[in-house]
Amino acid sequence: MEASLKPKYTSLILCPHCKTKFEVGRIQGEWLNRSCPECGGSLSSKEFDRYATKLLDEQAVNKSKEHYEKDCTRRHESIAKLIRNPLLKPLCFLLRANARRHQKASDKARSQKDAVTVVIDQAAMSRYYASEWFLSSGYTLQGDGNEYGPYALAAKYGRSGRPYLKQVKGAAFVGGIVGEWTVFETILAHIQNSEGLSGVRLVPNVFIPSEKPEIEGLADQTDLLILARQAAFVCEVKNWRTHIRVQRDQSDVIIKTYENTEKNKQDNHESDKPIRQIRQRMESLAALGSYPKDRIYGLVVFVNPASFECSLKGFFKKVTVATCLSNGLGTLLPAIEEKLGQKDEVLTQEDLDAFANKLFASWVDRDGNIERQQKKLRDNDYGARRQERLANLADFAINCRQAGFQKREEHGKSRDATKNAQHSKSKKLERKQRHARKQRMYEIEQEFDEWDYLAS
Repeated sequence: MEASLKPKYTSLILCPHCKTKFEVGRIQGEWLNRSCPECGGSLSSKEFDRYATKLLDEQAVNKSKEHYEKDCTRRHESIAKLIRNPLLKPLCFLLRANARRHQKASDKARSQKDAVTVVIDQAAMSRYYASEWFLSSGYTLQGDGNEYGPYALAAKYGRSGRPYLKQVKGAAFVGGIVGEWTVFETILAHIQNSEGLSGVRLVPNVFIPSEKPEIEGLADQTDLLILARQAAFVCEVKNWRTHIRVQRDQSDVIIKTYENTEKNKQDNHESDKPIRQIRQRMESLAALGSYPKDRIYGLVVFVNPASFECSLKGFFKKVTVATCLSNGLGTLLPAIEEKLGQKDEVLTQEDLDAFANKLFASWVDRDGNIERQQKKLRDNDYGARRQERLANLADFAINCRQAGFQKREEHGKSRDATKNAQHSKSKKLERKQRHARKQRMYEIEQEFDEWDYLAS
């Protein structure tokens, strides 16, 4: 095992066989054949899961014993409190003594349960750091900053014995890693149990340089490569907890997210970004020359969506959309097996292993520094084209602001002109009404003078 794989914050690995602890860099063996440097026992995920299952059973026994002893303590104390007869004081003393004995047994069972819980957490951490996922990707369970504390993820075992990654509250930037780990573990478990996927290699966290001249530096991160003797699959993993609908038109695949209610289903967002990302990564992989271009396929994988509707049958233009659930189900594995069953082999197992090792040596980033990867993408992803695009966006924003200022100025002038016209019209009407009132008063005075003359 390479010394560079030693993580920055990892704890020691606990062997499930000899119970010794050792560092990650001392792990022996290669792909799917890892062993303990002390006893030579297997460090596969199955061994850790089997060991954790025994510990979980022991934890359950101690927990049930703790509850039983607590109930006995509570029952004896309640009965002793009800005794008021002085003649029954010996019985009361006996009941309180039994309550103290059951309390000690409860405390002992709780301490044993807590000790087993610590070992279970150590087994979960050891399983993660001895897994092919970590040895391939290098993602540690700790973050580099202090915003979310030292740990951004935590490896745990559920009550059923199924391992999972627990995301720390607030650390939303690692949600994608949880989805990628779920897909990797699901496919890896199927590789070990299925003959149809024997010999398949999984390569996560790949940065393959783009062949396009306008893109400088490294390309975007490829979440996962599935390399088989028949074909290669480029996976883009999305951990979107929403409702997904997949359709296709004459040109390409369409992915929509929507709000689902009993009365109404309305599309509220349409995204073609995953499809564009997957096609760009397929071109980058084809440029390496190990696989023919017609043997490279794209998979957009949604992990644990709220719901999934897909009218797409098979691959359309060598791209399809699938699901992967935490319980190992979904449409991902059937899609891969169906496509591999239709193709003949284009690579031998030796060539496949050599190509996977070449990827690990050249373009797989096993540093595991999430923030550094994000900064690398910001600095080197699109280069001059990215800077030009940002400049164009800035010019567009300035033009929009100037157009807004001019529109408001024209609106102000029009409003002032309208007000002046209305003001002049009202003044003219007021003068006309005043003149009419004066004329009427003059006529009334004339009539009054005539009547006064006739009366005299």
